[in-house]
Amino acid sequence: MTDNFTLIKDFIQPQHNYKFDELEDSFYTIEIIGRRKDGSSVDTHKFKTYFINRVEDLDKYEAEIKTICNTLKMRAYISINSKSFRQVTLNTMAEYADRIAKNNFDKPYSVFESCTGKFVDRSKQLWIIDVDKEDADKFNCTLDDLVTYYRTVVEYECEPKKKIVTIIPTKSGKHIICHPFDISKFKSVACYTSDIESLIKKNNATLLYENI
Repeated sequence: MTDNFTLIKDFIQPQHNYKFDELEDSFYTIEIIGRRKDGSSVDTHKFKTYFINRVEDLDKYEAEIKTICNTLKMRAYISINSKSFRQVTLNTMAEYADRIAKNNFDKPYSVFESCTGKFVDRSKQLWIIDVDKEDADKFNCTLDDLVTYYRTVVEYECEPKKKIVTIIPTKSGKHIICHPFDISKFKSVACYTSDIESLIKKNNATLLYENI
């Protein structure tokens, strides 16, 4: 089981100078996801989405989210980048206009969620370095050793030299949440695979809860 509710609360508040609850326009999304490898009948299935604009919302929905995940063998993920209600709504209106112009009326109810997933404020963007236990095995080291190594490279070798924000446990490893950095430098120093996209995620969610 991986329960990151407390870690996520501690992560969210500093990103908004401990004033997240006072911000009317900012929110995070929580998605409950089913996967084939966890027993779902399809490769990836989004079961439910929550929109979180108060830290207390995490407490409000915690029991419900855990019950759904435990019962249906699903996982809950939360966006690491906050969203803007205003900008997502404007993007949704633009998407509706584009679809109407193309005579496309398929699944109109999904547009807001789709635009929410795509939105990111570049000035506040965070990335994920997705470190798996399998990666550590390949390099004949422990998971914590590999996380420490990547963290050191980001903080001391890559510009701009911003600190890691937090580290979130996952079912198969850990997510290093960090500010954007020079990927070419990181790759030359630390990345031993050409598939850098599988390691560094620029607008993904991190694990909130699973019990699979």
